[in-house]
Amino acid sequence: MNRSPGLAGVLSVLFPGLGHLYAGATARGLALAGAFIALLQEELVPFVLAVWIFGIVNAIRTAEEIVRAHAEGRPAAVSLDRNWATGLMAAGVLATLALIPDLEWALRFWPLLLVWVGFRLYQGQPVIPGSAGAPAGTSGAVPPAEAADTARAAGPPPAPPAPEHGPPLARTDEEAD
Repeated sequence: MNRSPGLAGVLSVLFPGLGHLYAGATARGLALAGAFIALLQEELVPFVLAVWIFGIVNAIRTAEEIVRAHAEGRPAAVSLDRNWATGLMAAGVLATLALIPDLEWALRFWPLLLVWVGFRLYQGQPVIPGSAGAPAGTSGAVPPAEAADTARAAGPPPAPPAPEHGPPLARTDEEAD
């Protein structure tokens, strides 16, 4: 399936998501079109323009990836990933906030955020799930194969200390004198 990246870009100029649909990235195209329509209905012009421009650039890159993958005989990596999920959630939050005419009532509840953060810290859990001790951009989880390699490299666990002969004797007050 050889799709033209240029035509994918032109179709995305006409309507965000069309270029992705043409290129074969159906899920991306539908997600982008849905986000565009939601933001357009709420008249969030700066975000509508951002989604539109992003859609054009991403449609071209997606079509290029599909053509490259087809030429190499491998499947194209064009599924929805975490970045897409984050973008869709952000678009949904913005559209929802635009629906609420008066947010003053919500600002009264900001101390609940402090309670939640304190509760997570009290339990010894990270405030942001998956971030405890992990470098930025990682999930913090160690793949099972890597964990097994680490355990093998560390060697056998140390042997427990040898028990003393017999139970310890309790001293009485008479023996202490």
